[in-house]
Amino acid sequence: MGVVDALSAGFALVARRAWLLAIPVLVDLFLWLGVRLSVEPLVREALATVGSLSGAGGASPLPEEAQAALLQWAAQSNLFVLLRPPGFLVQGASAGWLVPAAAEAATPAAFPGVQPLVLPISNLGTALAAGAGTFLAGLFLAALYLCWVAQALLQDEGAPWWPPLRHVGRTWARFVAYTVALGLVLGMLALPLLALAALALASGQALLVWMVNLSSLAFLWLWVWLVLYLFFAVEAMVLNRVGVWAGVWSSIQVVARNFWPTVGLFALSTLIAAGTTVIWQRIQGTLWGMAVGILGGAFIQTGLVAANLIFFRSRYARLAGVPAAGAGETRPGA
Repeated sequence: MGVVDALSAGFALVARRAWLLAIPVLVDLFLWLGVRLSVEPLVREALATVGSLSGAGGASPLPEEAQAALLQWAAQSNLFVLLRPPGFLVQGASAGWLVPAAAEAATPAAFPGVQPLVLPISNLGTALAAGAGTFLAGLFLAALYLCWVAQALLQDEGAPWWPPLRHVGRTWARFVAYTVALGLVLGMLALPLLALAALALASGQALLVWMVNLSSLAFLWLWVWLVLYLFFAVEAMVLNRVGVWAGVWSSIQVVARNFWPTVGLFALSTLIAAGTTVIWQRIQGTLWGMAVGILGGAFIQTGLVAANLIFFRSRYARLAGVPAAGAGETRPGA
């Protein structure tokens, strides 16, 4: 199955099974109209502490512009945005879970008498615990969402419409492990670059600045290759129901055998997600515009997720030499 065929099949699947939009739509509605966890008191306390450490007559180490930017961000903060799926788990995530920070902070224009309940957090430990718990909940929603879309691919073969809860739980645990492993890898890659950048800022030597620029290009090059070769790791975990390392290896195999089609799928998915997100953000100023943006964003994102699953399923079946089922695809093993 080609790239365009996979995209067409993905959007057609979502059009037939519109209930797949439920999770991204509900999360967007919650982020728009629901309770918010604000860290504004914590940020204000931190800025006050920094100012007091500088001495009574000393200037704050942070410029006024930076302080104003931090306060503006803090006023719009909402830890519940961590319910959104990370982009490395849900391809095209920028097209769904759509509500941007400005809309989260503002009162909905169509409901002038409604103020969302804001729960302020002034303790660092509470903020870290709330952030970690919300992020884990977001990973669970991502696991449920992806397993649900994958299950929809199997309905034509007689599978039930709802994914087994054991599979969802195992997928969530694998997503947590995958996130931690990916974070450790990126940290090990970025740590030397950050140390070199700090040394360059402290010394101001031109040679070190040049080395930082060169290292940044090398890091970007490694990141691009990492993104490409891990492009189907999540799909492998969800469809083939395998662990993290088996999913990573399956993704590497499929990408290595289908490099340019994978690049084409990645490029088209990114273009569609970015282009439609611009459209939704332009029309979000009214109630109807926000509603269209939430529904449209959920449809685009879910279509891209389904397209990735369909493409991986087809190419992995060819790689494994399994006879195709249905429309040129094979059902993954349990």
